[in-house]
Amino acid sequence: MQCIHCKGENNENARFCRHCGNPLYDVQFTSSKLPLGTELDNRYKIIDYIAKGGMGAVYKAVDLKVAGIWAVKEMLDYFDTEGEREYAIERFATEAQILYDLDHPSIPRFIDCFVAETRYYLIMEFIDGVDLRKMLEDFQADGRQGLDEIDVIRWGIQLTNVLHYLHTQDPPIVYRDLKPGNIMVTADDKVYLIDFGIARLFDPRIKGTMVGTQGYAPPEQYRGEAEPRSDIYSLAACMHHLLTGKDPRNDIPFNFPVVRSIRHDLGEKIEAALDKALAMEPSDRFATAQEMGNALKAALRDAQEESVDGVDVSREVEEAMSGQGYSRQKPEKVAGIKEIFREDIEYLEKPAETKHMSREEMDFFEKGAGKLSFWYTFRSDRRHSGRSPYGRDIQGKYKWSFNTGVPVRSSPVLAGNGNIYVGADNGILYVLNPDGREVWHFRTRSSIMSSPTIDREGNVYIGSNDCHLYALNPNGKTLWKFKTYGRIRSSPCIGLDKSVYVGSYDHYLYCINPDGTLKWRIDLGGKLESTPALSEDGFLYVASRGSKDENSLFYCLDTSGNIRWYQEMGGPSLSSPTISRNKNVYIGDSDGCLYSFNKGGNIRWKFKTGGPIHSSPVADEGKSIYFGSTDGFFYNVNSKGKLLWKFKTKSSITSSPALSGTGAIFFGSDDYYIYAFSPDGEVQWRFKCTGRVRSSPAIGEGDVLYIGCDDGHIYALE
Repeated sequence: MQCIHCKGENNENARFCRHCGNPLYDVQFTSSKLPLGTELDNRYKIIDYIAKGGMGAVYKAVDLKVAGIWAVKEMLDYFDTEGEREYAIERFATEAQILYDLDHPSIPRFIDCFVAETRYYLIMEFIDGVDLRKMLEDFQADGRQGLDEIDVIRWGIQLTNVLHYLHTQDPPIVYRDLKPGNIMVTADDKVYLIDFGIARLFDPRIKGTMVGTQGYAPPEQYRGEAEPRSDIYSLAACMHHLLTGKDPRNDIPFNFPVVRSIRHDLGEKIEAALDKALAMEPSDRFATAQEMGNALKAALRDAQEESVDGVDVSREVEEAMSGQGYSRQKPEKVAGIKEIFREDIEYLEKPAETKHMSREEMDFFEKGAGKLSFWYTFRSDRRHSGRSPYGRDIQGKYKWSFNTGVPVRSSPVLAGNGNIYVGADNGILYVLNPDGREVWHFRTRSSIMSSPTIDREGNVYIGSNDCHLYALNPNGKTLWKFKTYGRIRSSPCIGLDKSVYVGSYDHYLYCINPDGTLKWRIDLGGKLESTPALSEDGFLYVASRGSKDENSLFYCLDTSGNIRWYQEMGGPSLSSPTISRNKNVYIGDSDGCLYSFNKGGNIRWKFKTGGPIHSSPVADEGKSIYFGSTDGFFYNVNSKGKLLWKFKTKSSITSSPALSGTGAIFFGSDDYYIYAFSPDGEVQWRFKCTGRVRSSPAIGEGDVLYIGCDDGHIYALE
């Protein structure tokens, strides 16, 4: 079947053109492009349309939170078969992971990724340039056979630098789809390699599938045996096409006449370099991309000597090869993968990684394992009362800090042996001993914003933005992982029967059996970021953000997943509920109100603040309810909703408070401070960090407070 857009040939059963990505015929599910002005993930505003294919589009967007213009790559989740869907999602997610891990001036920076409805989005550095396929087409439209020799060689040298960088990673990365359409050139002649969808980590023991683009892929790639020298062949095929105008997709495979038989003005050295790189056997090609780059440099020197203007570009070439002259600052927002979409297929090429303890550490840990206590977790118990028996004499003095290098918004959880568990934006769950030394860590595939939970046996449960809930044994070994269809920012809650309750961005509240199988799930009509609370009489309370983020719905369910009642609140709710001893339930909402519900679902009262409430309240045995608001105030109201006192910080408060054994209150603020208050509202101390404090504190035995910070540190204060 011939594509009506690019005239490329395709299999008769194909739905999308393998060359340009456009649909081969009209299909109802092909969605129209997003309107200009659309805001994605409450952050990225679409300001221009770049390109559209059958499975999605590419847009230009402005970042509403951090100054920057980004490219937005979209994939629609519409496929004929589950196999097609799995393969497409694997490619898209693989591209996100590879881009995040790489740092090279000719590879677009990874910024963000997330799922919205049935569309998958990858946010990356916007490249203001033109791809070489389009550039060649424009040249040929003007009657020229191919592109300028010096330009093509200079671009080729930059690309050998990129390939050398990829091939020298540990393990090596094979790009596998080098073609003119995946190479962009900016106005200052800088080359970028885009679309890492089918790149993969190279393992010579594993035979892959045949992927790539016909004409540019070498013989071994058709056998599923791509290796680093396969990219060298593909680069030479691209350069041959750009110089001669002869499209290898329209010819029999592996047919590349010597370039000077088509263009007599080309030099001998470029001909020799391309002939060697296009050898049928990998062993006959250049051994490395760097070796090919040296051959291209020699060809460039000859071409410059023959050129009319005699421009010497050797300095620029050396800079391109070395990577000098470029600033590779990552935006403030991202230091780890934030919102990824690997939610519904088991495609991972390798399992999540665990760094295991030494024998000495293992012995120490196992001796203390019997002390692990399930209640001693985020917010302290299933009711989220936030009360700890410890912390009677915390003075706010620095004890130690552990640097993760990325923001820490997950809240620490403590095991009975004193070890601290906390997630970070790099997708890693860290386990530290009371002295701040790492015991082990577990790596997920996206950022961790939820908080871990520990059961009686010391098993750890943690949700990730990679859409999975992980269960780990006390040594960090994976017991099981459960996939949902959206990111997990809700923290797990463990029931009396060891069932695990957790919410997901896919709108479902899940109940998972102790063995990791699904017990039940229920659609609550909106994204779930709130953490479920479980009452002593067996009722679950949780808030849904509501459809289209317009209204939040607060639910009461029984442990079989049946809805007992629900109430509508004014705005999207990110707060988690707390249950007092008298079974009243308190929760904050984005409408700026703290709500109080009785057991029957009636609103007892609501207390209005000056901004959305994302902080989760704690109830001090029904006497006081403490919480923060984005209006910058920290509030104490009584059980009837009357203000007892409030304190003004210098910025918004999203951290949730914790209560000590003496009734002292601890919380963090966006003004970089960690605060301690007496029950009557007197500031006892404050500790300044170097970033916003959005994590919530945990209070440990020995009068130590632990909390994460956006400056990348986990702090211990005594």
